[in-house]
Amino acid sequence: MFETVQDYIDALNANGTWVTYDETTNTAKITSITDFAEAVRTASKGIAAFDQLDGSQGENTLFGYGDGEGAHFDSTLASILSELGSSYASDYE
Repeated sequence: MFETVQDYIDALNANGTWVTYDETTNTAKITSITDFAEAVRTASKGIAAFDQLDGSQGENTLFGYGDGEGAHFDSTLASILSELGSSYASDYE
């Protein structure tokens, strides 16, 4: 384990400074949400995972038509697929 609070803070900041510690007030402060996200929260799903091409994600049902059948809903992805000439583009219209 860590011998001091500062040792712990230093370990958290190993790949980018996102938290500081004030020993006098015994408080920590997040200084960079970007570095925090990179340090401790990796993406759990890939690109388009919330609106999967095959409609297999729970989000397709949750954010789809509302009838329990599911649907595509990502208008940004629809535009990208259309620009690429993908056969999936019409599914997202």
